[in-house]
Amino acid sequence: MDDRHRPEGNGPAKNHGGTYPSLSPSRWRALQILGEGHPMSAAELAVRMDITEQAVSKHLDHLYRHGFVIPDPSWGLRRPRRWTLTTNGRKAMSLLKDGRERKA
Repeated sequence: MDDRHRPEGNGPAKNHGGTYPSLSPSRWRALQILGEGHPMSAAELAVRMDITEQAVSKHLDHLYRHGFVIPDPSWGLRRPRRWTLTTNGRKAMSLLKDGRERKA
């Protein structure tokens, strides 16, 4: 089975002795967009990613369960939720950036 058909994407990413769960390119893209520094709703991410809000919601749920994103604490309980990176999410983005710089 090739990577396009694996449910978890392209294999685990390693960082300083730890292993991140596998993330699909769309999940990495969501992290990248959230890493720009401002919390976003699923609808806002969907527009930026050019995919459905339902697909983004599934990606955010996965990222939340694995500790990469959390609902923005400054937003409180208001809806729609706005999402932001956790420390682990920022580390993953750093890993992605380091990998790209090494390939360049």
